[in-house]
Order: sequence, then C-alpha cells, then structure tokens
Amino acid sequence: MYGFGRSALVRMSSISHGGWPHTEIDLIGLDSPQDVACQVVRQLLAGKVDEKRTDDVIQVAIELVNEAVARAGEALSIRVDIHDWGVVIQVCDSGEGSTAVTTQPSVANGDFENGRGVLRVHHLASAWRVQSDMVGRRVVAILLYRTGELA
Repeated sequence: MYGFGRSALVRMSSISHGGWPHTEIDLIGLDSPQDVACQVVRQLLAGKVDEKRTDDVIQVAIELVNEAVARAGEALSIRVDIHDWGVVIQVCDSGEGSTAVTTQPSVANGDFENGRGVLRVHHLASAWRVQSDMVGRRVVAILLYRTGELA
C-alpha cells in the first residue's frame, strides 16, 4: 500500500510472474487518480526501461484515467503488467458500452473540446481497445518494446 498526498492509502495488489510485476491499484474515491497512476507507474518502471519509454507509459496511463473520469465520473482501477516485451495498462470504470471512446477529437468553435487524450493513446500505444467488463468498461493499451533496454 502506498500513501499519495492524502490521508487515504492506495490499495495495491501485486504479483510477480517470471520476475516481472503485475500490479492493480484501486483508484476509487481518490482526489487525483491521475497523480497516483503517474507515481505508481514511474515507481514500477524505475530501472526497467529508459526514461522516454517510461514517460510514454505514464502518458498513456494518465490519459486512460482521464478518459474514465470524463466518461464515467471515476476510474475504478488501473492495472499495470510489465513483461520483457513491453507494458500493458488497463483502466476500469463503471461506464457502459465499448463504443463511447473515439480516436477523433471533437471540435467546437475551432478548438479541440475533447478526445485529444485518446488520440495521444492511439499514437503512443502499439495497440489499444475498449471492452465491456463485469463492472463496466475496461480500456486496455499495449506498449511494445523490450524492457531492460536502458538508455
């Protein structure tokens, strides 16, 4: 369990498979789940991948949490699976349907109104998708590369 700037502690479960961590973090009720996602992902990837790749994974994690908050009002959890070939990020929310997420930003009065984060995920992730989950919606992003290749 980690403390992140508030009295509540983040509930985190972690298992190891072949020496690579698989971690799920409960985000329910946190004031800033994006900050928690950023800090935990950075800690998990420290020493395993170079800083540029770590920043890419963090950006994807933050954008998926932002999307969950925007679409469903709250992100329920984030799961980070680190493998020797890359990282899988999964964010769950209580939203319904798998078609609500678009890769095309909407434009109002010449300014992007929303959708830029998903466009960023589309650009940074090797693959991503939205699927129905038992409690709502799960967005899964895969970032392929070889961990252990330090700059």
